[in-house]
Amino acid sequence: MTLEEIEAKKAELRSKINDAKSEEELEELRKQAEELNKEVPTEEKKDGTITHDEERALIADTENLEKRKVEITNIIAKREEEKVEKKFTRANVLKSQEYRTAWAKRLMCKSEDEFTEDEKRALDVALTTTATTYVAPSSGADGVNNGGLFIPETVSQEILKEVELESPFLRDVAKTYIRGLLSFPYKKSSSGAEWVTEGTDNKLESDEWDNLTFVQMELSKTIRITWKLEAMAVEDFINYIVGEVSREMRENLADKPFYGTGVKEIAGITLEGNNIDAEYESTVNALDAIKAGLAKLPKRKRAGAKIYMSESMALDISFMKDSNGTYLNNPVNGVALDSVARYPVEVDPFLKDGDFIIGNARWYKMNFNEGISVTKDVIGRSRVNDYTGYCVVGGAPVPNSFVYGHVEESV
Repeated sequence: MTLEEIEAKKAELRSKINDAKSEEELEELRKQAEELNKEVPTEEKKDGTITHDEERALIADTENLEKRKVEITNIIAKREEEKVEKKFTRANVLKSQEYRTAWAKRLMCKSEDEFTEDEKRALDVALTTTATTYVAPSSGADGVNNGGLFIPETVSQEILKEVELESPFLRDVAKTYIRGLLSFPYKKSSSGAEWVTEGTDNKLESDEWDNLTFVQMELSKTIRITWKLEAMAVEDFINYIVGEVSREMRENLADKPFYGTGVKEIAGITLEGNNIDAEYESTVNALDAIKAGLAKLPKRKRAGAKIYMSESMALDISFMKDSNGTYLNNPVNGVALDSVARYPVEVDPFLKDGDFIIGNARWYKMNFNEGISVTKDVIGRSRVNDYTGYCVVGGAPVPNSFVYGHVEESV
């Protein structure tokens, strides 16, 4: 075969490689290329050698064919991946990135052609799999009752984290997400463990159990957004919603574990019968009040306990002076108040002036019975949309698990 014929054959192989549809076809073409590279032009067979330039060209051609094979293989693999539809289920759809963006686009009234196929499927699955908790949506509405489009799980967590940033106690609370949970069993007392002699039977443990009954609190807030704001990017819109919803929910969700009345709202620690009272006179300094409170905390409840105090108490401790008028803790560039008598300290802005709570936050049980959802009302004449966030949450402290310190009420 002449040099011209070899070059023509190589060109033909390159064309076939570009049009290859499978790895088997590519492998066959590669073998043909290797055989072709072994060919020596007939003009050169007289002495059995070829020039160095021709040898380098043949080697380069082989390398190029190998690189092209890798590229084609990757392209074919990607095509195969695209053919496999992503499966969305009731369990995973609200966690998916596709639903997160689809949810935002739907609220922003984006047109149909602005949704990817995966986003459309995620949105459809989210609407149909949650039909047990609200009326199925129609072409003209997103549904009623528990309403509309469920907030993606990632967005819901971001909202809760934003709220928790303000309240250390809410951050530490034992939260569950069990639908339909109305009561929570807890061990009221126990006979405990005991030392035994080898070969003897253990005594039957004597435990007393009780139940916490959750008052289901419907927490709902409405946010008004102008049409102009909805022109923002999808992620910017999500961040805006997170900021606004968390701002609206913050005060109610963080305040009630302390001061909830238990009537149409969750039960708070300060509610009579829910705490160990540690009232103190206004003349008693903050550290002495906390010392008296710590003495009242049951030994079984001391593991993992923290001192949650109001900002006013933290200020009083920071600026306390001795009998000579010298600050006990240098308030200028001083170290933050981290602990008192080995118990970690958290300053919670939702505690009232002079109040403190001592205990392990896991003894406060909070359950989100209904996940956070959002509905949208369009008000054309005002060129605004109202977004109403909604959730059902229950909560209550295990009785006698927290010491509640507060200033004695004046008569």
